[in-house]
Amino acid sequence: MTEEQPKRGKLGRTVALTGVVFAISLAVLSMTLLALSILPQIFPTLVSSTATFTTPLVSMTEAKPTQNSPRSEIEAVIEAARNAWVSGDADAFANLFTEDGEFVVPGQTYRGKAAIRSVIAEFSETHTNIQIQIQRMIIDGNQAVVEWRWQDTDAAGKQTVAEDAIVVDFVGTQISRWREYIDEATPRNV
Repeated sequence: MTEEQPKRGKLGRTVALTGVVFAISLAVLSMTLLALSILPQIFPTLVSSTATFTTPLVSMTEAKPTQNSPRSEIEAVIEAARNAWVSGDADAFANLFTEDGEFVVPGQTYRGKAAIRSVIAEFSETHTNIQIQIQRMIIDGNQAVVEWRWQDTDAAGKQTVAEDAIVVDFVGTQISRWREYIDEATPRNV
């Protein structure tokens, strides 16, 4: 065996290893591009929030800016919704919505300001001592996700404590859809 043969063996292993790394990198890149192309079909509600992310794959010159409500205005609307609940002000809560806005809670959907106003007024007549602490708020474009801790007392004196996650869609600075997920079962420190 000549001295040249071990060098060729090392070189061959290096080339093979480089080829494997290249093939894996190419496969990961291909899967990523495929995932980005089918993601909007699987999760259509994410299309608006991912459009600016996926648009550069098509063409940077074709990208169109989205009309987003300023973050501070969305925060103010969420805070106004909290305050309306706490004070039992059905008109103030309903007026935060578009004319055809939706208020969705487990098992019920209320459409339009009149229906929203009515259900909030009915709730406020039978519940007192409403307390809400906003835990966090995530805002992306014209959407917000809010976590808050809710507490109330019903007419019979029963106290309810719940952790809520709320997904809110906006048109300008008005709520077009409020979808609430309520967790009364998870143990928490009171």
